[in-house]
Amino acid sequence: MQYLALLMIVTVTTVEYLAHGDKWGRVHVLPAQLSFLPELLGAVALVCVIALGMQNRFKFLRHAYWVVFGLLGFALVAGVIVNGVESGPIFAGIRNYFRAIPWFFVPAVFAFSEKQVRTQLRVLLAICVIQVPVAIEQRIYTTNTYYGFEAVTGDWTIGTLNDSGVLSIFLVAAACVVVALTIRQSLTKWQGLLLFLLLLVPTMINETKATLVLLPFGILVTFLCASRPGARIKQLGVALGLSAVFLALFVPTYNKLNEKREYGVSIGEFFLNSGNAEQYLLSNADVGTTVLVNRGDAMIVAVRETLKDPVRAAFGLGMGNASLSALGKNFAGRFSELYKNFLVIGFARFILELGFLGFGLLLAVYWLIFQDARVVSRKGSGNKAALAAAWAGITVVMLLALFYTRVETSAPVSILFWYFSGLIAAERARLASPHAASEPVSAAESESFSARRAAA
Repeated sequence: MQYLALLMIVTVTTVEYLAHGDKWGRVHVLPAQLSFLPELLGAVALVCVIALGMQNRFKFLRHAYWVVFGLLGFALVAGVIVNGVESGPIFAGIRNYFRAIPWFFVPAVFAFSEKQVRTQLRVLLAICVIQVPVAIEQRIYTTNTYYGFEAVTGDWTIGTLNDSGVLSIFLVAAACVVVALTIRQSLTKWQGLLLFLLLLVPTMINETKATLVLLPFGILVTFLCASRPGARIKQLGVALGLSAVFLALFVPTYNKLNEKREYGVSIGEFFLNSGNAEQYLLSNADVGTTVLVNRGDAMIVAVRETLKDPVRAAFGLGMGNASLSALGKNFAGRFSELYKNFLVIGFARFILELGFLGFGLLLAVYWLIFQDARVVSRKGSGNKAALAAAWAGITVVMLLALFYTRVETSAPVSILFWYFSGLIAAERARLASPHAASEPVSAAESESFSARRAAA
């Protein structure tokens, strides 16, 4: 299972980029068909989950998850039935909503050791570091290749993740893990600071303003969960200081990249001038529009349209019924042309297709993950405990990201989030089990970790 997990990590972060290339079609070195490899690996993971789950009966997953997932399944089926969703959109909806879910259950049927988790984190770190030179080259190439207004922004600085917003979310999550490992002394302070700043370079040059919201929330929660109870006030100051350092680097970089742009504004003017922020969020677009829809419009229209009918408010239009599909027009939803421009954020898609009941149940799953992360960070040991502390912050980042971009359709973000969420959830169940704990760390690792905690 370790090899399957490592293959998944590498695949979801690189294959689509290598199969389709960057925004200019460069680095197209693999057949386009391989972009479906994450789905194939997900199918393999599902088979493994079923086979191994029949043996251990999923005992390393709390009952609360089964209740919430069961209710969510009921809501999805009800939405399909009451809206008469056709088979094509249902298939496309299953691909969007469920391709990551098998990975959540993998750690519930297979206990990854401390050493194996450490290897997974090292592979992820290598992938994160690769994003830095790739993103810098893309930014330079964008500047030298004038392809119009969009190209001279940071939107084409995507690393290997094929979307600038997804790249920023991915690296903010990586920064949270670096912070947790540093606090738990798996990394030295200088190693942690260097990696923290290095990994966030692409978020500065791709001009993702949402980083200024996502990062502080993520590292603040991570600091609070990773710190010892008596040191949390001190660590809060460190978190604020680290955020200030990043801000001191982000602002001049952003302003420099915008100074010669015709409609560019400085970061200070953007946030302090309410007109700029309002223009960024709202374009007064309504249903059926063919123009660019901003995030505020997407939220407002999705909520307003869903509240038109009580049944629709509860179950939405049905999964896949408001979405276009890369699989072709036969897989597009009945309302896809009507709402396609409003699906710029995950929140709008969930509300339109799943209704408030479905979205509420998704929030319930996030809450369970957040609670498990807090428990494991407090009661666990080694890299899993540090990862859990980071995962509390990352769960908050993922929740906020629903209002920023389409995280649910991004393989790198969604699959990795659900896999490591499952790892944390399974570890919480194992910690609570008197008969079957997760595979222990070696005596040397345990002694070293205890010594570091005592010294801290």
